[in-house]
Amino acid sequence: MMNLEIISRSNLESVAVAIEEAKRRGIVFKQSLVSAEYSDWRTFLTKTFPFLVLKSFVAHQIEFWDWVWAIRPSERPKPFVALWSRGAAKSTSAELAAVLVGITKRRPYIVYVSGTQDLADRHVQSVGSLLEHAGIARALNKYGASRGWRRDRLRTDAFTIDSLGLDTAARGIRVDDDRPGLIVLDDVDSLHDTAEATR
Repeated sequence: MMNLEIISRSNLESVAVAIEEAKRRGIVFKQSLVSAEYSDWRTFLTKTFPFLVLKSFVAHQIEFWDWVWAIRPSERPKPFVALWSRGAAKSTSAELAAVLVGITKRRPYIVYVSGTQDLADRHVQSVGSLLEHAGIARALNKYGASRGWRRDRLRTDAFTIDSLGLDTAARGIRVDDDRPGLIVLDDVDSLHDTAEATR
């Protein structure tokens, strides 16, 4: 099992707790990792997020990360469906995967989809905390103002991550000329969903 020290709390709160613990331990965050080279996904995770305690991975997590690492800018991979048990770091892995795909410039536009807009926004805020502590700068316009760093959008010079709730209408979404290159579906179900809602 991947031990991230952040599974039991909500993602946004738990990432903040992990970051504060890292600061307490004296771990220094790099200023910018956008141009860094990584040999594999393990190197990316440990170098980019030293505050995460990555001990070991089980087979289905390795399969997921191998799939994420194999994404290439001009190729369309087969979809990956991860149906993992509670506490298996599903959301944390999905958030980190969105970060990896953006930082390593595999996709310029990523959409993070959840059952509600509020939940999708919370996931994107958690991703924003990860990006900030990895030293990824916000995109600025020619006047020095942020081009989009809010609860539902994270925009850098290299990539953009938007949140989208299934309870929100969206047609033809894009950023400049980019359509979504990666769509992450996370927390799209609800405890009391009917069989019809699940279908």
